[in-house]
Amino acid sequence: MGTSQQVSRGFHRLGLILATIPLLIGAGMVAQAYADYAKLSGSTQYQQKMCAHDYLEREGLVLTDDEMKELKPWQVPWQLYKLPKGEAVGTYNKEWLIQLKKIGCSNDEEAVITYGEARDASGWFEYATRVVGITLAISGAVYGLVRAIGWVVGGFMAS
Repeated sequence: MGTSQQVSRGFHRLGLILATIPLLIGAGMVAQAYADYAKLSGSTQYQQKMCAHDYLEREGLVLTDDEMKELKPWQVPWQLYKLPKGEAVGTYNKEWLIQLKKIGCSNDEEAVITYGEARDASGWFEYATRVVGITLAISGAVYGLVRAIGWVVGGFMAS
């Protein structure tokens, strides 16, 4: 076996070892996120947040910030919101408070959640999907970089 091939195999092994480091870190992040989700999912506040998010999705009210700016005052479902006293009704605001009792997510008259909080609610799976994707990309980049260095070093060894 030639020196160049031995160097190439050595860098292949090194690349695999170094690529597993981001994978292990990502797996730890996903496990921690799942543990946090398991703790939160039993809380009333989390259940109300997810209920409000589901309601907004079902009614087609999940809007981006740009879509919110373009919305006309007569298109806003005012009956859902508890606006602070003196709030000017002009543009749709993600800080407006949704009354949870009016959408069937609570029995408490005073229970509210901001539109932005309900809109941006995501579960554990969405977070885990993003982390796994980023982790795989970083691991692939690390492996590719180490293999490229091995290819260059192997080329010098051959000549």
